[in-house]
Amino acid sequence: DVPFFCVPVGTRNHFALDLGLDRDDPLAALEALRDGEEILIDCGTVGGRTFLNNVSFGVYAQAVHEEGYRENKEETLKKVVRAAAEDPSAQAALRYVTPEGEPHDRAPLLLVSNNVYRFSGPPDFGRRTRLDAGTLGIGAVTGLPRGAEISTVPLSELRSLQQWEATSYRIESDDPILAGVDGEALQFESPLDLAIHPKGLSVLVPTGTRPG
Repeated sequence: DVPFFCVPVGTRNHFALDLGLDRDDPLAALEALRDGEEILIDCGTVGGRTFLNNVSFGVYAQAVHEEGYRENKEETLKKVVRAAAEDPSAQAALRYVTPEGEPHDRAPLLLVSNNVYRFSGPPDFGRRTRLDAGTLGIGAVTGLPRGAEISTVPLSELRSLQQWEATSYRIESDDPILAGVDGEALQFESPLDLAIHPKGLSVLVPTGTRPG
């Protein structure tokens, strides 16, 4: 009963990279159809919907919901980040809790991922060394300094960034919750539950391929 996905391999496909595939040689992945190996990795769910990479809330989710985002991603994200930095009321009204039990009611940026990301700068902004640890990676930027451009500054350099792991997580709001699910603009009702499903996904890869 384990679901089976066919994963496209492109130059911007982070999942393929973390899976151990060569994004610069997408045809090599077709070897899996002739002489492949089946491996089990984790997957996440948000509101019952499966995700492979991450679910974002806050400025990134607000940006992907903006008209014209696909045509001008960088400028749209900068505009949303600038507005959120200048006016906290422009930040997503989400209720969530950080590891020490501190509640928050605004989310400049909240990222929940299938396994833990190690944040870096462009072009990929983060990588996962494992896809089978059985945990969600959670990163919360609880304060956004003026002038910060998340689109260009590594998240690890933001002082308000907190990171932790969990097997499930809940987010609440009095409004519909905007999210970016593996880059797709979606909207959910509150409360919204996220969970990890250890080795819940079967993937066919070329023999010898290993995640991370």
